[in-house]
Amino acid sequence: MKNKGKYLVLIGIVTVALVVVWWGFRSAKANGGKAGLPSGRPGTGFDNNDHPVSVTTVQVKRVTMQNSIILNGTVKPVQEAEISARVSGKVTQIYFELGQQVKKGDVLFKLDDHDLRLELQQTEAALKVIQTSLSSSLVTAETNYLDAKRQYERLKRLYDKQIGSKQELELAESAYKVAEENYKSAKLAEQSGTTNAKAQLEKARLAYDVAKTQLDYTVVRAPISGTIATKDIKIGQYVSSSTTVATIVDLSSLLVETDVPEDKINQLHVGDQVEVSVKAVSNQPLAGKISAIAPAVNNTTLNYPVKVRVPNQQNRLKSGMFATVKFNLNQAEQVLAIPIASLGEEDGRKFVYTINKGIAAKKFIKTGISDSKMVQVTAGLSEEDQVVVKGVNQLKAGSKVRNVK
Repeated sequence: MKNKGKYLVLIGIVTVALVVVWWGFRSAKANGGKAGLPSGRPGTGFDNNDHPVSVTTVQVKRVTMQNSIILNGTVKPVQEAEISARVSGKVTQIYFELGQQVKKGDVLFKLDDHDLRLELQQTEAALKVIQTSLSSSLVTAETNYLDAKRQYERLKRLYDKQIGSKQELELAESAYKVAEENYKSAKLAEQSGTTNAKAQLEKARLAYDVAKTQLDYTVVRAPISGTIATKDIKIGQYVSSSTTVATIVDLSSLLVETDVPEDKINQLHVGDQVEVSVKAVSNQPLAGKISAIAPAVNNTTLNYPVKVRVPNQQNRLKSGMFATVKFNLNQAEQVLAIPIASLGEEDGRKFVYTINKGIAAKKFIKTGISDSKMVQVTAGLSEEDQVVVKGVNQLKAGSKVRNVK
């Protein structure tokens, strides 16, 4: 019996506790969600909703907004050239150092040219011999022709005066005609280039040009203006056309390469101004300009490659640095806007808290474009409204508030 009495007492205590809890929830529903006894008496252990929540509010205002996206990118040089010799040879002189500024056409290094100079001299000598031979053939034929002509004309004058013999005149005339035919043939051969000498001349001239070009290639020049980014060469080293000995990068302006999603790509245009942020260089964004938009998707990222050109003032930007690019997609003039920090979301709908006579009211709104700080309000608010930006998470509809802005 004694144990049975204890059980009855325990059941009674639990029943009272359940009644108190039920009454507290009923009171909370009636008071906007805060639990408490209906009397609100202090010392009961329940919030009587008399204590206001401290919040900060801002006025809804009209602003001009830019819809934008921020994408990651990598800094790369506009121009980059790998330096190698066009002929094989031993390095005899080097005129550049790592990090040095060079201009297009500057001599970078030289190769041993002794053998190539000898080859050039030989081809030049062969060319002159053939040129002289070809020229001499024509000159000789012309000289013989003129001599035979003068001889014939002299004997004819004598014969006309009945001084010379007819036999001498006929011999002179025959020699004159042969010389004339030889001269005509030599001229024709010179003009048509069909003679063996002419073919030999062209062959010798080609050999000379090749030898001269090979000799010129022993002096290696900078193909672009820029900065020496890599150097792997030393005096006495043997290099060939497959040996990359240096790299030049043009750092006067750089490119930031990034990938833009397909739903945004048609809102961008070559020449558009953008903001480029490189934290390793400056906390302030740099002015850039879209220089190229790929017409085809990148098969790896499934986005469209875009290149942004950025001036490299004071040469602070370096190839390979990480960057972010802010693309402005569209602009809305004089629209209602609120801070993003004031937004809440419930069941997929966005809402804010406004204040009316010290009481918080939940308002569901519709939004438009946004940037990193503000969001456009298309429905649900007016310019007279004040929205809560700090203390949002502590509020419920009907909460008392104290504005501490």
